[in-house]
Amino acid sequence: MIKAVMDTSTLISALGWEGKPQQIFNYCLDKKWTPVISPEILEEIREVLFREKFNFIDADKKNEFILLLSQLAEVVYPMHKLNICRDKEDNKFIEAAVSAKVKVLVSSDNDLLSMKEYKDIKILSPHEFLDLFEGD
Repeated sequence: MIKAVMDTSTLISALGWEGKPQQIFNYCLDKKWTPVISPEILEEIREVLFREKFNFIDADKKNEFILLLSQLAEVVYPMHKLNICRDKEDNKFIEAAVSAKVKVLVSSDNDLLSMKEYKDIKILSPHEFLDLFEGD
């Protein structure tokens, strides 16, 4: 089974809008792939989701999403800090991917996408991930 790290913007898009991120998350709900998160990623998701600009999403729905994600995901505790991303806040996603030995990081963030790859980890847009996933 495929394991992948999804960044915060992609996960929040899966909750708030129809589209490729939601389609990816639905495959996760169908247990066709496993998300990988770290406590730091989960905390960022929680913090961002409860910002005022996401008030159009019901608080109960946000809490259910966070709970569901934590139940579905493989939680990793990265032992090594990296300093490789242009946006230092993005390092946590690479750290989780390295720690879990995943081959894919799904991102909607141009800073991460511009890297294209880190070691053996491909950094893909939701569209690219779906092409890869559905091509299997």
